[in-house]
Amino acid sequence: NAVTHRNLGDAYQRLGRASDARAAYREAVRLTQVDLSVNPRDPLAHASLAVYAVKAGEPALARHHLELARDLAPSNVEVLYRTAVVRALERGIEPALEALEQAVAGGYSRTEIVADEDLDVLRRHPRFVALVPRS
Repeated sequence: NAVTHRNLGDAYQRLGRASDARAAYREAVRLTQVDLSVNPRDPLAHASLAVYAVKAGEPALARHHLELARDLAPSNVEVLYRTAVVRALERGIEPALEALEQAVAGGYSRTEIVADEDLDVLRRHPRFVALVPRS
């Protein structure tokens, strides 16, 4: 499934195998697109596809699906969290922190945030430090 391919892509990325990582992320995008052909109004699928797309090097596709997810479920904490991840991966620090703060205000787990390596670019920012406990 798509999550498996995302995890595979993350593993390849950590091993320095960037082209293999992109291929795995692209497969996660493809599989999620298949899911969306069945239920095109699934905000979590759109938000997940956005994460996979930005990791695959397709930021325009990521932004498109993020916009769809936000239109379908603007206050969903999972959508807000994935918005933060996409923005962080794009190095959009302020928009990432804003989405992350909204997700936490809605009840998203601070523990999950601390564990997510996709948010590494935010870790030293004072707003991030104030938002989550130190590990």
